Amino acid sequence: MTKTRKILAIVIAALMILAVIPAAALAEDAAYEARERKAMKRWDDVWAVLDAVEAEMMELGASRSEVTFAVYKAALNLDLIDEGSITDLTGNEFSFTTDGMLGGYNYRIRNHEKVGGDMAGVDTESAVSEAVRGNCPSAKDVLLVGPYYGSDSSFTDQYKNEAKSIAQATGGTVTTLSGAQATGPNIAKNYTGKGVVIYDSHGNCIASQNTSYLDLTTGTGLTSDDYSKGWAYNGGSFYGIDGRYIQNHADGRLSNCFVWMAICQGMMKEGQGTTGTALLEAGAACVYGYSQSVSFTGDYKYEATFWTEMKNGATVAEAIAKMKSTNGVSDPYTNPSAWPIVMSPTDAFPANPDGRQTVTCDWTLLGDPEPIESVSLAPITMYEGTTERAKLTVEPGYADYSVTWSSLNPSVVSISDTGVVTALRPGTATIEAIVHDNLANAEFTATALVTVEAFEGYLATDTIALGDKIAIVASGMAVGNTVYNDREDGHYVTSVPVTENEDNTLTVAEENMDAVVYTVTAGSESEGWVLKNEATGKYLCLTSDEYLTVGNTELKWLFDGSSLNNQIDSEGYYYIALSSNTEYFTTSRVAGALRIYKYFKSAGTDPQPTLKGDIDGNGKVEAADALLALRYSMNIIGAEGLDLTAGDMDDNGTVDAVDALLILRKSMGIIE
Repeated sequence: MTKTRKILAIVIAALMILAVIPAAALAEDAAYEARERKAMKRWDDVWAVLDAVEAEMMELGASRSEVTFAVYKAALNLDLIDEGSITDLTGNEFSFTTDGMLGGYNYRIRNHEKVGGDMAGVDTESAVSEAVRGNCPSAKDVLLVGPYYGSDSSFTDQYKNEAKSIAQATGGTVTTLSGAQATGPNIAKNYTGKGVVIYDSHGNCIASQNTSYLDLTTGTGLTSDDYSKGWAYNGGSFYGIDGRYIQNHADGRLSNCFVWMAICQGMMKEGQGTTGTALLEAGAACVYGYSQSVSFTGDYKYEATFWTEMKNGATVAEAIAKMKSTNGVSDPYTNPSAWPIVMSPTDAFPANPDGRQTVTCDWTLLGDPEPIESVSLAPITMYEGTTERAKLTVEPGYADYSVTWSSLNPSVVSISDTGVVTALRPGTATIEAIVHDNLANAEFTATALVTVEAFEGYLATDTIALGDKIAIVASGMAVGNTVYNDREDGHYVTSVPVTENEDNTLTVAEENMDAVVYTVTAGSESEGWVLKNEATGKYLCLTSDEYLTVGNTELKWLFDGSSLNNQIDSEGYYYIALSSNTEYFTTSRVAGALRIYKYFKSAGTDPQPTLKGDIDGNGKVEAADALLALRYSMNIIGAEGLDLTAGDMDDNGTVDAVDALLILRKSMGIIE
């Protein structure tokens, strides 16, 4: 009876602990949704003003340059837009940010010739062919993305027919994302498992962001985080995503695919090849695009010649050479001329895309598939409390495979299903990748040692909690600036130079450390946090002039992962920001580019005790003993009061969660 009660008590306690998890998750979801509603409301307010100005000017019959200039002036006078974020007019467009989220105005894309109705849909068609499967792509299917299908009269059936023809050559299927179904999440999800991806859309390059965007007719699924990181773009009546969006949202590694971007400015010099680089890093084999705005006539001629050659067994280099010799080295229908550009592991983004490029890529559409030859995993050294992606290499690079990840010492590091390693405590651990060759139906195993080093200092974070010691940094400045009270009269807060390191740590001169540190002494995520200065014993607050200072007011600051909001008005749109000359911090409606660094100190580097026998000295290994060991091995409790003797269950030299769980199951009679 006593043993049964103990077991029942343990089970009930475990269930109570697990019951807390969904509630916490729901609270996090609610907070996230509230932040997203606020961010999207901000966009609605911005575009309500700019849309009205555009509509008024067009009703008056103004020219495109007059319309653009009127919208530009309205943006300059709109305090909803971040001060200093509006770029100069280039052609008939400009970009800006609101609360750090990227957006902009583009007359060309907003005012294309529309046709009735928006044809939204997802179509998948099977192709019948006797052709063999391609040897370089590790998948045979085709993805066609047509955001403007059915709504812009410029787009024809050219690429619909071509996509079917390519699939017939590979023996694959075609998935077409049309109109409003061409959302960011849908595109990212459908990118995996495709041998060829074709974008048939508008495109634009944002020089201030050093990237180029595929334009969409809907912003469904795009988040404030996507806009803030520059992976997504809000144009009011259109939206955009770049290669980094795909890289960070795809379901898995890309299938060594070819990406044909039939869009304007996809390889523009100001874009610096950011989209192409991200797609190659995500697993694409080759990316094609244009240096300027391309004509439909020119692009159609290029694509017809290129894909005819590819379907006849040519390499990309051979097909590009034939395409140029047949149709010219640049689009003859545009001024300035749009030059075709290829990026691949052997073709770097050109220093000047507006010129002749010699292409060397040997990717082919057709041929015999090849199995995996080898896999390897690179060792990692990281600090406790940090994350890093595992570095897996599979040869050949176009192999078709899936990966199962695991940590052989989960008390030291954990690893996610996508290969992200989290350092939990100092020590060493082995991570393992089991690679399944989908072609040969064979498995390969690669292992690597992860060394987790103890750390004491400041690590970058996007969350804060009660008791945290933090440093607030104006991230991205040539010299980092930290919130620091340097004036005896406390009128404003000046900058202190700090160094933001590549490993997400912060370096501050020892004599300045206490002054820049704030302790989170009260509050919550929903109501805001009270921040107390270490050196003065006072709180981060405001003067009557709304300058930052330290004083006796326990002002609560909302933190959303990238900005601090002092909630001074009903909308809560006042943030910490740098002054225009970067000499001091103040508050404004501009969401400052802030980064929070949290003090972190390793618990210690002592090896985890090994386990054999009981803990409380009663001579028996009971469920209670094993549960204590399990909680210790999972770092839920410390070692105080535990008398653990030598030995472990699986002879790996340490007691870990697996060992303790085995003993728990054995003591409960579940296993022998």
